Amino acid sequence: MYVKIVVIGGGDTGVELAKALIQDKHEVLLVESRRERAEELAEKLDCEVIHGDASDPAVLSATGIEEADLVIVLTGSDKDNILIALLAKNMGAKEVIVRLENPGYNEVLVNAGIAGIINPSRLVVEEILSLIKGVKVSTVSAASRGNVIVAFYKLPRRLSGKKLSDLKLGGKARVLLVYRGDEALFPEDKLVLQEGDELLIACHTSYLSELDKAMRE
Repeated sequence: MYVKIVVIGGGDTGVELAKALIQDKHEVLLVESRRERAEELAEKLDCEVIHGDASDPAVLSATGIEEADLVIVLTGSDKDNILIALLAKNMGAKEVIVRLENPGYNEVLVNAGIAGIINPSRLVVEEILSLIKGVKVSTVSAASRGNVIVAFYKLPRRLSGKKLSDLKLGGKARVLLVYRGDEALFPEDKLVLQEGDELLIACHTSYLSELDKAMRE
């Protein structure tokens, strides 16, 4: 399944990630605030590159953010990353992954429905790709009031035929993606789960044991 992914930030990590996503046949758009850097990347990358400050709603709107399946925010400023992530979510992006230096901000973003939070001290492109492709378990940055992790679960057969809305995970867990074969499905309440589905779920570690029970056969 090809999806539209907007990458905010044209630093080394953003560029390496964009190249990997392009290779995987995703539709990629990159936003870079430095004009010369944006012009350089437009020559190097096989994707659209926009010059602008993504914390400006007009710039985000120009990316077609409301149609984006995923926005990945990788600027060098926590303040900018938080603002851009919240704007992107509010403007209609289906999912947002954001890099934060200070994990004390994690809770704010999780409460806003942004569960993909990565600590740059652990950040490698493979970690971000794992959130998209579904590596079995991927640890996300530690919040000051407990860790947030992303775990990959195979759907128990007893839940086959149920709607996603019937999955009772509590307020501390959220389904990010449903994998069905080679296809990645974004979560909708009306989505009917099938045997063999695999779910990418974000949750607080304090809830992990309960989540494990809920996802057992």
